[in-house]
Amino acid sequence: MGQELFSVTLERFLQQNNPSSPLKASRSKVRDDNEEVGGVEEEDHAPVFILKTVEANGSVSDASNPIPTIKKAFSRLNFSLLRSNSSYYDEKKLETILENLDTSQVEMISHKSRGKSFVFDLRLEEPYKVFRNMNLVGFDGASLPLFNANFSIVYARAASFAYSQKDPRNRLSFESGANRLWADIALNVASKPGIVSEEVRRWQIDLLSDDLIGQLPFDRVDIAELQALSIVESAAIISCVEHYKDSIDLIFHDGPLFSKTGFDYAIGKIQFLKKKGIGSINIVKTPIASPVMRACGITDTTDVAFFDLLPPGHRSPFFLKKSENFLAKLNEEERRSFFYYKTMDNDLIRVETPYWFVEEKGMEKISSMISADSDLNGGKLSFMISKADAFVRIGQPTRRLLRLVQKTLFEQAGIEFTEPYDTKRWRGA
Repeated sequence: MGQELFSVTLERFLQQNNPSSPLKASRSKVRDDNEEVGGVEEEDHAPVFILKTVEANGSVSDASNPIPTIKKAFSRLNFSLLRSNSSYYDEKKLETILENLDTSQVEMISHKSRGKSFVFDLRLEEPYKVFRNMNLVGFDGASLPLFNANFSIVYARAASFAYSQKDPRNRLSFESGANRLWADIALNVASKPGIVSEEVRRWQIDLLSDDLIGQLPFDRVDIAELQALSIVESAAIISCVEHYKDSIDLIFHDGPLFSKTGFDYAIGKIQFLKKKGIGSINIVKTPIASPVMRACGITDTTDVAFFDLLPPGHRSPFFLKKSENFLAKLNEEERRSFFYYKTMDNDLIRVETPYWFVEEKGMEKISSMISADSDLNGGKLSFMISKADAFVRIGQPTRRLLRLVQKTLFEQAGIEFTEPYDTKRWRGA
């Protein structure tokens, strides 16, 4: 392990009456340290705790200041290797890597419309012109798990934020009417059969924990959250579009185009929007999957680590996901096309959209939409998604209220309410 930090310990100084104790020599400093780390305040005859950092070589240093510890970790990094892997500073090297794509998994489609370029500058001189005479709607969802030993309840809701650059006479009614919550749902995740209705369960509303794949029961609740979000977000988009009919020109949606959990609902939404002729752009704020690196046969680097080397305001090539593995066979027009984009605020996102929308609008137009959306938010993450997120977020008062309702319903049913420790601990979160 060399000099690597391997543990942090609390050393107890009990011999306060010992004149040689280091505690006597730095009494005021110990008090400050204890206030900082939540230790025991110094009182007569009371034990006092001091944070210590223990190195592998046995040396001990004061851990009340974390900066030296961070600097030590930083000094152990191999920056020459990181620089050598900076593919976007060597476009030839990037070309070599991407030409190893397994096209049965992922196809690079940028070259169909432009010369062989791998880095695209999306910075706009006049971003305000991109959405001229358009109505945009951003959608996001929020969820809250209400844990219990016998069954947990997952509450989820979805809302939209509207933005218009159409004629002012139509803009006000559209923006004020479309800024709203559209759908919510509560799913039961039961610990054993019989607690949830089998009839309802067949329609994938209430679930048995064994229906979900997860290491622990709470992992399964996490999966149920994704299911609930897929349901309400798809329902919200369809409800909004049906309400405003032909008024919506473009939809922004938080999260991937679709995933294994809630796949049927997401695909139904995609097919519905295609029939309406409304394009949708999905913003993945925290990309985890690595479809490009996996298709290149690279296992020691993630897509995020690779494409994080993009300069601000630039994007990667467009890609088309050819194989979704666990998902049913899709028509090519329903498959996801995607690219990575680095905002001017240095946030890396993955942008996903159905392939039919790329063919209809073109990569240049979609790229300018992403850049303009970010510019509306000062170069940060998506303006449309950020506004929808602020609108749908479940605040602390609502969280406390729903937990109180859950407890009250248990008591009215004559069932003992068992609240997990972490829920009690983070009740205000």
